[in-house]
Amino acid sequence: KIKTNLTETINHLFVEENMIWTGGEYILNIYDNCKDFGFVMIKDRINDLTCAPIYPGEILSTVVACQDKCLRVYQGEKAFHEFAVEGSATAIGFHGLNPVDNPTHHVGDPVQMIYGTEQGVVGLCSLD
Repeated sequence: KIKTNLTETINHLFVEENMIWTGGEYILNIYDNCKDFGFVMIKDRINDLTCAPIYPGEILSTVVACQDKCLRVYQGEKAFHEFAVEGSATAIGFHGLNPVDNPTHHVGDPVQMIYGTEQGVVGLCSLD
């Protein structure tokens, strides 16, 4: 059981070893061993989130699909990239192997992401 200060309902969850990433409607929270590690107030509503080894750091990078037609990449609490897409991004996933589980993937290697939009568009982008 985790004791949190969350005021938003947890809608999205990603777990890797002792790290937990949660997404509410507008807030991304990160926990390390069930203790607050960081949080980010996202510019618009979070529709989906996942994590991958994209940027160097002690934790995985977070990829967030947002209502305002953007995919955003964070390393901890720092925003690294904002990528405009054709419509409100409602779902994101990996193209090919999940880089978290792929032993041949290294931080800095491109991560192929597939995203879906509210308008029915499916797109592919490379994050590196």
